[in-house]
Amino acid sequence: MSGLTSVDGLISGLDTTEIIDSIMAVEGRSVTLLEARRARYSNQVLSYQSMTAKLLAVKADADALARSSTFDARSSTSSDTDILTVSAASSAPVGSYDLTVTAIARSHQVASQGFVDSDTATVGTGTLGLTVDGDTTTVTIDTSNNTLEGLRDAINLAGTDVKATIINDGGNTYKYRLLLTSAATGTDNGISITNNLSGGATPVLTSNSITAPAADSGNTYVGTATAAGAYAGTSGKTYTVEFVAGGGLGVATYKVSEDGGTTWGTTQTLNDLTIDVYDDLNSTDLGAQMTFGAGAFGAGDEFVMRAFVPTVQTAQDAAITMGSGSGAINITSSSNRIADALPGLTVDLRSADASETVTVEVSHDTASITTRVTGLISNFNAAIDYITANSSYDSTTGTAGLFLGDTTMMAIQRDLRNAIFSTVTSTETYDSLFSLGMSVSDRASLSINTTTLGTALDEGYDDVAKIFQISGESTNNKISFLTASSDTVETTTGYDVDITQAATRGKITGSSIDDPAITPFVIDATNNQIIVTVDGKQSQILQLTQATYNSGADLARDIQTTINNDSYLSGKEVSVTFVDEGATGYFEIRSEKYGASSSITIEDPANGAYSDLGLTGGTTVTGVDVAGTINGEAATGSGQVLNAASGNDNTDGISLLVTLTSSDLGAGAEGSLTLVKGVGAKLAESLFMWTEPTVGILKMREDTAEDQIESVDNSITRAQAVLATKRARLVAQFTAMEQALAMMQTQSSFLGIQLAALMNQSSSSSSI
Repeated sequence: MSGLTSVDGLISGLDTTEIIDSIMAVEGRSVTLLEARRARYSNQVLSYQSMTAKLLAVKADADALARSSTFDARSSTSSDTDILTVSAASSAPVGSYDLTVTAIARSHQVASQGFVDSDTATVGTGTLGLTVDGDTTTVTIDTSNNTLEGLRDAINLAGTDVKATIINDGGNTYKYRLLLTSAATGTDNGISITNNLSGGATPVLTSNSITAPAADSGNTYVGTATAAGAYAGTSGKTYTVEFVAGGGLGVATYKVSEDGGTTWGTTQTLNDLTIDVYDDLNSTDLGAQMTFGAGAFGAGDEFVMRAFVPTVQTAQDAAITMGSGSGAINITSSSNRIADALPGLTVDLRSADASETVTVEVSHDTASITTRVTGLISNFNAAIDYITANSSYDSTTGTAGLFLGDTTMMAIQRDLRNAIFSTVTSTETYDSLFSLGMSVSDRASLSINTTTLGTALDEGYDDVAKIFQISGESTNNKISFLTASSDTVETTTGYDVDITQAATRGKITGSSIDDPAITPFVIDATNNQIIVTVDGKQSQILQLTQATYNSGADLARDIQTTINNDSYLSGKEVSVTFVDEGATGYFEIRSEKYGASSSITIEDPANGAYSDLGLTGGTTVTGVDVAGTINGEAATGSGQVLNAASGNDNTDGISLLVTLTSSDLGAGAEGSLTLVKGVGAKLAESLFMWTEPTVGILKMREDTAEDQIESVDNSITRAQAVLATKRARLVAQFTAMEQALAMMQTQSSFLGIQLAALMNQSSSSSSI
């Protein structure tokens, strides 16, 4: 009977399956309760996850508003984007600028004379040198690539700053031309060409040229026609010579067109086999000539000759004027992207119009701040509403919300409200979000008046920033607050800042030399080279301007400019001064960087200047980092930045910019620093505790619920196993009962048969 799950009451007449199911239903109530508990835990997990998502939305806005970069952002506009567009980084100064674009930067473009085709006509073999901004690339042409296309490909594969292409100018003949374009714009990037090709139709790229005349296929004349003269035009021309009357010298007549036959010059007699080719009625003689061989011409004979000018486009710098008064500033740039005229402002030039002034406005990006603040309020309401909706009790259905009585959710509500309603003491103008236009409805929902917020941003932008950020104020203007973190403890009474060592810059100080103002200093080919290593980065061999200097300051300025313009130094700059001591003086080269990595070392090349400058054997000093304490707690210096040590009880996360010099230092603290955390910073700190993805409180609650689900699942599995065993036992018991009843029924039938047989025997005996 093993494996039976039900049994019919065939003998007993009982519905044994229903009886077993009823018994098991009562026994299975524990599983039903466990499943209900599991469902509640599952809903808790989902609710904690939803709560975390809503709090993270609040935190994202709070984090953004707590960052200085959010308030440092700039918005920029151009009054005419067809002329120029602008973009502004956080360092761009707020203001309005009037710009006039008088020229846009252009690349240098030159084109060869025309060729009959691009793939078979040979251009000769040898080399073609291309120089751009002092860098020369030599392109080698041999018999494997001596066509116009081969030359183009060789130039492009050479990695030069010149790009080559072949254009079809649409002419009737000689229409394929090699076009060279400088990869960069500006006058410094003009193309210089050294053409050492020979043995073919060498491309002419540096002077005007004239192609051989092309004879019409229907011409009667069978002699030769060649180009002659020197074309002096400034743009290309196509000349058509047509014979009006046939014959030879002194008989044939001809006329010339420069526009393909629309207009013609006068009809002239062919008195010489070399003729000046130009339209004598509508143009001027530019030096083009055509020479014919002996022979007779036919009326209608036609010859086409083309004159080419190589310069397609002159290299040109961009030019803009800032302002319109007598002190207007003229700015030139080799590029149409000007990124160094004003700090943080990038101007992209599109076109030039000297008659139009374009106004560029740079302002605080108040629109993004408004969006963040309204987003913060909206997400705050969503988080509070979610907690409220899940903390209610429905008396009609007797259903309690998942958060009803949940102390975690009560604590979240408390922290959120405490932070967003908090006051800030770092500004007198605004002290809370209420002063920026926030209000609370009768349903405890928050809203923000964007008009009030906009006015506050316009009138007190920096003060509005302090409402959200961590702000610090120092009593010493040479100690500036940079940053703090969530680990930093606020202080309104102030942390003492004690500086024990001011940051310095690395330098080299030379020995005394004659003052150039008294004894002029000559820089020539024997002493015009220097090599300098700035902050560990070595320059190339630098060339000083060869000149006679009558001022130590002028010479120092030239040395400084030469060093700072070196591309090898990658922006590592120096300052160079001449210290005048009367009849003598000395040079000093100082790194612009502060700290222990700041250093200057020199090396004299073959034609070095250092010895004459008094710098050979000069005194070298390496810079030092700032050192000191904040609130008596440890701090480390990096250049002029003093960073509180990680793990400090109060000052962890603080960074200060210290511009004090050694002469500013004295006994005791050099200043006091107060720190106030704004609404954004407080919200972000509070929410971090709740939403941290590994050890945050909500994550821990979620993990606890997950553990409880696992525990309940195990309990359900065990209970179901017990119930299965119990059902099997009941089935077996009822089966045994039916079997016993069946046996009794069989025995009863047997006894009945036996009794009937005995009774039959008794009746038979009586009859006898």
